[in-house]
Amino acid sequence: MYGKCLMIQGTASSVGKSVLCSAFLRILKQDGWKTAPSRRRTCP
Repeated sequence: MYGKCLMIQGTASSVGKSVLCSAFLRILKQDGWKTAPSRRRTCP
């Protein structure tokens, strides 16, 4: 069974994708959603 997915893309490197991903994961987790990054090193 698959859950809902959200992909965050940027136009180049060093544009803040990891920061944005971390913020979204934290906000969704605080709202009661189950969250998991696709790459562990992205969101410690």
